[in-house]
Amino acid sequence: MMIDYDKHSLIIDNKRTVINSASFHYFRCPGVETWRDRLSKIKACGYNTVDLYFCWGYHSHKQGVYDFTGIKDIRALLDLTAELDLFVIARPGPFINAEVSLGGLPEWLLNIPEIFIRNKKDGDFVYSEPYMKALREWYSRIIPIINEYHNIITFQIENEYFTNEAEPDYLQELYDMARSLGVKAPISHNDALSVGLYSDIVNIYAFDTYPTINLDYDWKDFPDSFGVLDNAESNLGECCEDAPLFIAELQAGWFDKWGGIGYEKIWSQFKKEHINIVTKTALSQGITMFNHYMGCGGTSWGKLASSEVYTSYDFAAPISESGIPRENYYKAKEINYLLNSFNFASTNLISEGAEIIGEKRENIFARLRQDNLNNCKWLFIRNLNKDTQKLKVLDSYDINIKPFDMKIMPVDLDLNACRINFSSFEIFGRVNKDNHEIIFFIIDENSEIFVSDYGDFSCSRNCHSEGFSPKNLLNSENKQLDRSFVSLRMTSKALKDLDSFKFAKQDKTTEFIFISPETADKTWVFDNKVLIGADFLTNNFEKAAFGQDGEIKILNLEKDAIWEVKEVKVSQQEALPELTNWKSFRCSPEIDLNYDYSGWNLLTEPEKSDCISNKVYDDYIWYKTSLKHVPEQIEINAKHCYAVYLNGKQIYSHNSHSFEHGHELSETITFNVDKKHVNKTGTNELTILVQNLGFDKGFQNELIMPRGIISFKTIPCQEIEWRIRGELTPQIEEWDFAPEEDLENSSENSYLIWLGAKFRLVENNNKYNPLFLDLSEAEFNCEAGVKARNGDANAAAVQGCNSFNKADIYLNGNLIGRFWKSKGPQTKFYLPEEFLQPHNKLSLIIWDREDDSKDLKDYKSKPLCVKIKIGNIKTFSLVSVE
Repeated sequence: MMIDYDKHSLIIDNKRTVINSASFHYFRCPGVETWRDRLSKIKACGYNTVDLYFCWGYHSHKQGVYDFTGIKDIRALLDLTAELDLFVIARPGPFINAEVSLGGLPEWLLNIPEIFIRNKKDGDFVYSEPYMKALREWYSRIIPIINEYHNIITFQIENEYFTNEAEPDYLQELYDMARSLGVKAPISHNDALSVGLYSDIVNIYAFDTYPTINLDYDWKDFPDSFGVLDNAESNLGECCEDAPLFIAELQAGWFDKWGGIGYEKIWSQFKKEHINIVTKTALSQGITMFNHYMGCGGTSWGKLASSEVYTSYDFAAPISESGIPRENYYKAKEINYLLNSFNFASTNLISEGAEIIGEKRENIFARLRQDNLNNCKWLFIRNLNKDTQKLKVLDSYDINIKPFDMKIMPVDLDLNACRINFSSFEIFGRVNKDNHEIIFFIIDENSEIFVSDYGDFSCSRNCHSEGFSPKNLLNSENKQLDRSFVSLRMTSKALKDLDSFKFAKQDKTTEFIFISPETADKTWVFDNKVLIGADFLTNNFEKAAFGQDGEIKILNLEKDAIWEVKEVKVSQQEALPELTNWKSFRCSPEIDLNYDYSGWNLLTEPEKSDCISNKVYDDYIWYKTSLKHVPEQIEINAKHCYAVYLNGKQIYSHNSHSFEHGHELSETITFNVDKKHVNKTGTNELTILVQNLGFDKGFQNELIMPRGIISFKTIPCQEIEWRIRGELTPQIEEWDFAPEEDLENSSENSYLIWLGAKFRLVENNNKYNPLFLDLSEAEFNCEAGVKARNGDANAAAVQGCNSFNKADIYLNGNLIGRFWKSKGPQTKFYLPEEFLQPHNKLSLIIWDREDDSKDLKDYKSKPLCVKIKIGNIKTFSLVSVE
């Protein structure tokens, strides 16, 4: 594949090409079949490109060791992009942000002496040879794999990089390194500040734009929030006089945080209006390269998540975390289909604002562009008012534009057998073969279309009686009567779904088909075929999904151009899997007095107790010691959540997970030691368990931020000889343990509890049925022998049940979620298909139960009453397209 470019667009194999891309995190959607499903949906949505971060830390957990196998097999991923005929924007960092721990950098970097990660310190540029050496190792592993594929259209170095003085050294060295390793594609870098940073180093300048990030407010109340986009062409065009402007991240949603508002509320901000406005505004600036971030949501399973975010990375994206398309997916599809039908790869600004609408109007945005490829013009009109606006455009045409809507309307567009002088109906898409073409328009109230330069005209029904008769009008250019000029004006009864109008001239035909917005959502254009009726397509257009009974209409221009119709019956809903055989065990023997911890690592420098100094990067970290004297007070700073135990009894616990304006807060706590648990005659053991919720993502904060115990001292002061170990007993024992000594002793202590169950799945290749675990009302019985009311082992209300505040959720040994009731907001956890098996084991590690006063002596492997269930969002039947 040959790639060139100029100020208008990429030129791929000598053809100007608009790049309409969607971001996809393969590491958040594990498994080749999941990749195939999500990439197929991206393709079906009309995107021609997928944007891929390659996550260094995901592939390397030890210096010099890299894993590109199984769910980390990026060759299999790139093979799928080639199979689906998708271009690829390759973004291997090294830093990717993406709300992943350490911004995607490997944890082992933190232990390299005298390293300055990303060549930065407190915002200043500090060149770091140890960092660059490690980075060369990553690039030397990842770039040769990327170079094997010929569908790579751009290669991004770093990500959202800036320093106080914007020194060029680091980016220039990355550019040279990429070229020396064989990268042929144009190289870009995305500027998070949108001020032209490093545009003189890269081939294609790119920038990010997120108009809506403060979700405490409704973007509809702040029409100025699109200012960066509104002025991109004038403000940033000079940054790339010889290359196209590229929006590397064009907002298609936003992420939520611990303690956030939840994705249902975020979704309310990012429905079809938002993606419609940002994308069409970008196109109004002559942008021919854009990437929707995110195109597809995902799951921060394992230790992927940065400390700021919880498990779900749904992002309110067009394709949800569970793979189900949303309202903004269908709006993106409309825009993509238009771009695929009429190449916008070379346009110039003609006029804007009052020149188009005749006056200045508040919150009305108007632009007219000349299309050099289609020899027409495109009119862009946006209304950010809260009521419908009536406008006269181009001195000739009356239009109505709804609140918070934006339209792209053709002007003087020549087709096979006619000319569209103007249409306030938006074009949905086009298929054509030889001399026959079909244009699909979306029905919109009070819209009209003016058509000229045609021979014969016919319609699919007796439309003349309903306001569609040919009509002589003045030609707006020469003021002469044009006898072939027809006005088709839609009224409340004028157009019906799938109404068809045919124009003929010589041996050519052009057919207009009008479809309702609802039908447009279920209309799919691919390979010169049109399919109507499906909720979505998957498996490379081979399967159509239906959520309810209906019919499928298929038109194939490569065959006889006749609509084929068949009825679709959705099969019965299948019963959801039941969680059975619940068992529970105490799973934290490390807390116990006289637990043998002699095999743990000894801290040689007690003042360096953090995880970085001790190379312990697990999500749980144990500290244990024998005290010479029981102190009066303890002063501690630890990240993120911790509990302190004296002689096996909890004496203090704290959550130090706090952020302010994106910055992580440090917190040192002093508490009094309760002497009632002091062993006056024997050993006094101090145990501390710290939960690390991930490292910072590194956008605003420094990346080298310690976890575990950051500082500790006793009052009065004494020397402490700590031993340290990572992970919990179930993880170490691979979920197969229950030594009797862990079950015998009664305690009032907050032991960690392992709660486990099993469930079965029946494979059904003709269903799309994503599942989730529902902990919204989670409770479990904590006393053996208590039976559920009415004999129901999963009854909602049972005597002796208690709820819990925190739990880690494992599916067949894979960490798929962190539940934190008091912090919230996530209570439902997607079960990734890659981790599901015919026979499944679900495990929860429960910490910080809300009622710790109960006697645990009966915590044994007996059936329990548990109020946790498996649910689904919606079931779709899959029907073969052929």
